[in-house]
Formats: sequence, C-alpha cells, structure tokens
Amino acid sequence: MMSALALPRFAWRRPSAIPGFGVALGLALAYLGLLVLLPLAALVARASAIGIEGIWRIALSPRVLAALELSFGLSLAAAT
Repeated sequence: MMSALALPRFAWRRPSAIPGFGVALGLALAYLGLLVLLPLAALVARASAIGIEGIWRIALSPRVLAALELSFGLSLAAAT
C-alpha cells in the first residue's frame, strides 16, 4: 500500500521527449523579442519626439511617396 506522500510530485505529467525544451524555447523567444521590441521601442520614441506634424511631413515627402509607389506598383505587377 502506497501513501500519498510516496507519489511523485508531478505524476500527471508525461516525461518530455525533448528535455529542457521549455527553457530553451523561453530563452529563444525572449532573445527574439528583445531583437524585435528594442528597435520598435526606439522607433516609437523617435517618432514621438518629432510629433504628428513631423511624421506627416515625412510621410508626404516626395522621396517617401516615390518609394511607396514603387513598392506597391511592383507588388501589384508581381501579383498579376
């Protein structure tokens, strides 16, 4: 007769085929998150420093409009 204290703590969990996978996945996601979130945070900080008028002025500059026209035009041509 076994007592409840003799059972393993996580008897309901099956052993993993890849030990340490959860830790490795967590570290990889944290590292990738930093690689993505740090530049995005810098972008938001820089954009907030110039204000809405500055963003609007940059978005309507001829160089940006030409780049957008080229990008969307080639995407449309590739899709057709």
